[in-house]
Order: sequence, then structure tokens, then C-alpha cells
Amino acid sequence: MLIEIDSLDSQSTLLKYLDSGYWNSANMALNVLQEESKNQNNILFDLYRGARVLRMISLNRKLLGLDENTREQAKGEVTGFLYGLASIWDFLLGAVIELSKDSRTAARKILRDITISTIDLLDGAVDKWSDKADVICQQALSDYAQRLDAVSEKKEDAVGYAAKLQKRLIFLMNLNPYLQKLRSEVQLFTANLRAAHERILASCQPDFQAVLFTADGEATFRKGKEQDLLLLNNLSESPWKHLEIRSGGRICHFHSIKQRSGSIDVVFLANISKDIKHRVPVVAPKNANRFELRLSTLEGRFR
Repeated sequence: MLIEIDSLDSQSTLLKYLDSGYWNSANMALNVLQEESKNQNNILFDLYRGARVLRMISLNRKLLGLDENTREQAKGEVTGFLYGLASIWDFLLGAVIELSKDSRTAARKILRDITISTIDLLDGAVDKWSDKADVICQQALSDYAQRLDAVSEKKEDAVGYAAKLQKRLIFLMNLNPYLQKLRSEVQLFTANLRAAHERILASCQPDFQAVLFTADGEATFRKGKEQDLLLLNNLSESPWKHLEIRSGGRICHFHSIKQRSGSIDVVFLANISKDIKHRVPVVAPKNANRFELRLSTLEGRFR
């Protein structure tokens, strides 16, 4: 800013600097200090949480002469001085006459005094911020020393601690296959639950159909009283092939698997390999009157 002022040699450059140059430079100086102090605050805070009390450098721009009133006052002071140089500068006639060496020095001194006051204020703000930062750094060092002493007092055996961690790591590694299996089962359960929900929603559509295909033909389920219950009467004695669920223009295929034990007689599975070993074809028992299928689980039993 002082170098800029020393280069002002004429009325036009002095007035132009009063209009914009000085104020831009002073604003830039304050903005840079604020931004840099903010960056340093963030760095300190990452290292030491107590640094949150430190704020970025902040100055009232009126103190720096950056408000409009102070700006006009300073401009008037300089231009008033130039008006006083009637012997070499005639404002009324609009003449542009360069200032003499002494006049240039006197005019620049007014601006230099304002600038030095600005620099002093900025220096004071930086010193004040640095003092606060130094106190925080001392607090951080003291806190670090106390923590270091606390760790030393515990006299933890680093080798023994590492051995414990190694044992825990081996334990966790041994658990990994079981966790992966559990993860797969959870994903499968989630997928089945989502599919069951979609089937139940589809059953509420007017075009919903559940059709069982057998060696002799096909039979359509009817809805039971419960929302996910499907019923099939007049059971065919021919082997079952697959189940189709139709809704909204979509058709899903499910293959029937005979259950050997439990309360479930038949379960329908999607995407089952046709050449699966030990697959037992489903045939309705001769004494069965109907077949009840739960749409949510695709499990059913004969009645």
C-alpha cells in the first residue's frame, strides 16, 4: 500500500487511488488476515479441541477507514489540500497540472499517515490473535504432558498388549466364515421377505392368478379368508410341475419340492435347478380334499 502511494504523481492518480485503490488494498489485507486466521484455527482445532475458543481475526472496518463516511472524510482532506494549491492547480478551470515535488510529498503524506494507522491496527489484531493462539498452544502442550504422564504411570506392557490384540485378531478371523454365512442368510431372508410382501400386494390386484401346472393340465387357486391363504380343491393325482403367479403382466415360476417331515407338505422355490439330485416329485395324497398354500412363504399342506 505504501509503495502504491509513493507512485502517485498527479491529481488524477491521487483521486483515483482515493476512489478505489486504497480501499481495495485495505479490504484485501483484512480479508487475507481473516481467511488465514480461520485456516489456522481449523488446523489448531484438529490438533487440540480446546482451540475452539480461538476465533478468526475480526476488525471493525470502520476503524480501518473502510466505511463510507471515513472514506469521504479522507478524500475531502486530500482534495481540500489540493484545492489549497491554487498557484499550481486550478480546479475551477479544469486544468490538469502536475504537482511539484514538495506538493506531491505533502499530498502523499496524508495518505501515508492513514495507511500507517491501518497497518498499526492490523498489526495489533495479529499480535492479539497470536497471543491467544500461543496460550492455547501452551495449554495443549500441558495437556499432552499430563496424558503422557498418565500413560507412563500405568506402565502398560506394550508387548503384552500387542499379544492380546493378536489373540483378539485371530478370534475375529475365526469368526469371519460364520459372519459371512450369517450375512448371506440375512440377505436371503431380506430378499424372501421383500418377495413375500410383493406377492401379497399383487394378490390384491384384480388380475391376480395363481396357477398350478401338473402332468394332466392346470388348476387355479382361489383366495381364502386370510389375506395370504390360497386354496386348491379337486386335487389331481398326477405329478406337479410348477406354480405360476400372474399379476400386472408379470409371471413368476416356482418349482414344487416335497417335504419329508414337519407340518409342511410342499414348498415352492424359485430358480431351482431341474436336475437337482434326490428331488421327489409332488403328488397329492389320495385322501386329500384340498391344498392350502401360504402366499407369504410359498409353503403348503394337504387337508
